[in-house]
Amino acid sequence: MFLQEIGTDIAIDINGRKIKAHKVILRSRCQYFAAMLAGKFTEANGNVITLPGYSYSVVHFALCHVYSGAAHVPPGLDLMELASLSDLLGLEGLKEVTGYALKTNYCHNFHKVKNCNFNDDFNKKVDFLALLWMYRWRAPSNARHTLSWIR
Repeated sequence: MFLQEIGTDIAIDINGRKIKAHKVILRSRCQYFAAMLAGKFTEANGNVITLPGYSYSVVHFALCHVYSGAAHVPPGLDLMELASLSDLLGLEGLKEVTGYALKTNYCHNFHKVKNCNFNDDFNKKVDFLALLWMYRWRAPSNARHTLSWIR
């Protein structure tokens, strides 16, 4: 239904590109869309929802998760952008998927934290953002323990 755009009744506009979707599915599976489509927002009466500040590929993957529970993050997808979008949309399952992808792709599951290479700014930023992610959404006790080696 989603990928073939069968029976769609709403479009999500991402920087001029549109993804067609179904109001009933968006409302039933996503807190953000439920509030937007049920309330007195302009989007409730119209057929277009705008999501500024996000890339087409990230929004498309988030909608694939809404429709099918997609849990394999495609290579090259911006994980921090996906984390931000999953938080905005209130998709707890997608937050877990993104947190797992951050841990496995960038922090090697934190199995040898003291051996992480901090020689360049990129590694510092990625490790810090992954720790921040873990602290905010996942397991604060683990994050506090993991953060202790930074101090």
